[in-house]
Amino acid sequence: MTNSPIENSSVNRPTTPSNSGHIELFQTPKKAVHVPRYVGDIRSPQLSTPKKAKRALNVAKRTIQRLRKKIKMLQQDQRRLIARITTMEGLIKHLKNKSLLSEVTAENLMVPLHHVPT
Repeated sequence: MTNSPIENSSVNRPTTPSNSGHIELFQTPKKAVHVPRYVGDIRSPQLSTPKKAKRALNVAKRTIQRLRKKIKMLQQDQRRLIARITTMEGLIKHLKNKSLLSEVTAENLMVPLHHVPT
């Protein structure tokens, strides 16, 4: 086995610098913008400029709009439940008058509703 002269001799091979292909970009760090998400997050510094004040106002408007919609839906549910109770009471009264429902059964079906306004 003979070694070839190329393997024994030191050949200067071209080398690339360690940082080649890597370009360093210098960017200024991004400033963290605190955008309030809830009305309780709004503090005095968020009202210091017109742009920040507008953001805070939009947060308040969205919160008010969301809560108004929630109140509206809850009131609608309440109206529907009261109408349902009224219909059931009318049905029980009608069946009782037609003697299709005994007095004891009618009393058992009529649950006292102290907490529901009519």
